[in-house]
Amino acid sequence: MPLIDRSKVWTGKINEIVLPKPTQTSVRFYDTTLRDGEQSVGVIFDPDQKLEIARLLDDMGIDRIEAGFPRVSDEDNKAIAQIAAAGLKAEIWGFARAIVKDVKAVADLGLRHSIIEAPLSDYKLDALGVSHETILGRIKTAVEFAVQEGISIAFFGVDSTRADLGFLEQHIKPRRMQVLPSLYLWIRLPSPHRNRCRTSSMS
Repeated sequence: MPLIDRSKVWTGKINEIVLPKPTQTSVRFYDTTLRDGEQSVGVIFDPDQKLEIARLLDDMGIDRIEAGFPRVSDEDNKAIAQIAAAGLKAEIWGFARAIVKDVKAVADLGLRHSIIEAPLSDYKLDALGVSHETILGRIKTAVEFAVQEGISIAFFGVDSTRADLGFLEQHIKPRRMQVLPSLYLWIRLPSPHRNRCRTSSMS
């Protein structure tokens, strides 16, 4: 029996603001403990510990588990493979930058879902020496490769809240509508709302 009582989950007013009416919505839980959580100082999980945590999250009723970033290390790759083979009820998600080799590593593990991230603000792009055109090309190539591999995507626009709104409206939004079979747009909000996100989906 899942531990999460969804009748007690309140998502605030954001869905009423951004989604067309009438819209039937359901709350699903996406857990990033095994990747983002491990970035905390002093936190390191070995593959067996990650598998144990994934099983506990699955028992709780978590819908989507972000198992890790395959290219970060051989240990992460092994952990993700173990979690993917564990027969959990939750969707198992990988993580990739907008780089084809990253997405291929996700596909090679047989995962059907993945985050693809790329910086979108001028602050981040300038620090990396990357232009708007270059990052758009990387996103397009990585997303198209993922779709060809049958992977559904959550695109994570890094530092989106500091990005130029005209750039987002003109380039990112139209591209979202062109990608099939499934795409989710994930934008992290700044602190103190860091762990909240806005999502829109197309299936």
